[in-house]
Amino acid sequence: MRSPLDRAVTVGVVLLLVGGLSGGWGLYLEATDTCMEGYGVTVDELDPGETAPLATNKVDYGNLSSDERRVFREVLDAEESPIYENASDVSSVANTVVTYRGTRYWVGPLFVNDCPPDVSRIFVVTGGAALLFGVLVLATFYTVRELR
Repeated sequence: MRSPLDRAVTVGVVLLLVGGLSGGWGLYLEATDTCMEGYGVTVDELDPGETAPLATNKVDYGNLSSDERRVFREVLDAEESPIYENASDVSSVANTVVTYRGTRYWVGPLFVNDCPPDVSRIFVVTGGAALLFGVLVLATFYTVRELR
């Protein structure tokens, strides 16, 4: 039968391992989180004679406001649709066929980019607490052992 001090060492070591893994996982999640919340649109080139789904406006690029032109160029030139903090930045150009340099482009509907809940801090805090408690258990064990 194991002594209570042996069990305390086992508990302390397990808490150190679990705390280290949990806290490390939380730090990894925090460091690699690239999700951005916001709004965006897509831009697709239309073939001649092709109609755009959901298009409500048809406009020449020159008739767009300076902000609309900026957003259109950013989305057109980007590999992935940029995310904007305010819906007003992109909503005015959404669902529009834009003629730009002789080519028609369909600016798709406004989409919302939501991020999943951030759980990394929970892992960091609980991992840190487990590490701290594990250290306290082991320190107590060694103190009791030295006093015997």
